[in-house]
Amino acid sequence: MRYIEKFLRQRKDLVITVDYHALCRGEEWHVSCEEIEETVRRGWINPEKCREFPGRPYRKIFLSCYFGKHQRTVELVLLYDEEFAQGEVKTLWAVKGRTRQRK
Repeated sequence: MRYIEKFLRQRKDLVITVDYHALCRGEEWHVSCEEIEETVRRGWINPEKCREFPGRPYRKIFLSCYFGKHQRTVELVLLYDEEFAQGEVKTLWAVKGRTRQRK
């Protein structure tokens, strides 16, 4: 999974855009823009849910990040374009407590 390694190198400087659907979901789950950005910048990657699409310039990356103060985990799907070093958050949700994928 070469694109995940490249994403890890670029994640600090990545240009992040958020889809309208993800913004609506963020309001529904009470997830702030800062939490979305922090999930992309330092979140845990689940390689089993990541996927390449043949013939398309983007890759799907599944990220999750635990926020201890709020005692919840924010999970999101990012479409990562390695050529332009940008990522678009397509959807997100919050889970109370830690998720099982982390263990």
